[in-house]
Amino acid sequence: LCDDWLDRVREKLDQCREIPHTISEVQAKLNAVKNVRQTLEQGQNKLRYALELKEKVILNTESGGVAKIEEDAENLKQDFDSLMNDVTEIRQQLTNRNNLLEEMAKQYKILKEWLAEVNPQIPSDDKVFNDLSDKKVILEKLRVIQREAVNYDEIGNKIKSKLEQENVGTQEFDSGLKEFNDWQQSLSKKIENIENQVSAHEKYKQSIIDTYQWFRATTNNINEFSDPHGEKEMTLHKLEKLKLCE
Repeated sequence: LCDDWLDRVREKLDQCREIPHTISEVQAKLNAVKNVRQTLEQGQNKLRYALELKEKVILNTESGGVAKIEEDAENLKQDFDSLMNDVTEIRQQLTNRNNLLEEMAKQYKILKEWLAEVNPQIPSDDKVFNDLSDKKVILEKLRVIQREAVNYDEIGNKIKSKLEQENVGTQEFDSGLKEFNDWQQSLSKKIENIENQVSAHEKYKQSIIDTYQWFRATTNNINEFSDPHGEKEMTLHKLEKLKLCE
C-alpha cells in the first residue's frame, strides 16, 4: 500500500518537472509541488507506521524472511527520502524561475509604462509645424526623449539577455520588446525628418535674408550711380557699377 501511495505521489510530482516559461504557469506548479510536499509530510506517519509494523513482523518471522522484510523496508524508506529530495530540488528550480520571471516582469513594466508616458508627446506623422521656432522646439524635445530612451533600451537589452541566457520563453515579453524596438526606429526617422525640415527652413530663411540684402545693396547702388551728370570718365565708371547690379 505504501508503494502504491508513493507511486501516486511521484506521478503528481513528475508533472511538475518541466519548468514553464510564464509566471502564472510557474506559480501553478509551485502550488502543486507545495501540495505534494504537504502530502509527503502527512505521509511520514504512514512510513513510520509501516516501519513499526516491520519490527513486530520480524519478531514472528523466520530468519530467511527477515532479510526480505528488512530490504523492503529499507527500499521504502529510500524511495520516500528520494521523493522528498526531488520535491526540494524541483521546488528550488521553480522558485528560481519564478524569481527570474518576476524580476523581468518588473523591468518590462517599467519599460511599458515609460513608453505609454512618452508616446502622447510624439507628434503624429501628419502634424505640420509652420514656424521655424516650433520645429526647433519639437526637435529638441524629441532628442531629449531619444536620450532618455537609451536608459530604457538598456532595460530591454537586459530582458533579452536573460531570455537567451536562462532559456526562458519569450511569449510574455515579445510584443512589448518589439513595440519598443519599432518605436525607437520610428522616433529616429521622425527626428531625421524634422532635422531636414529645420535645415531646409533655415536655408530658406537665410536665402530671404541674402535676397533682401542684395536688393538693398542694389537699390543703393542704383541710387548712387544712376545720375548721368558729370565727366565722361565718371559716367563710364557709374555705368560699370550699374552693370554689376544686373
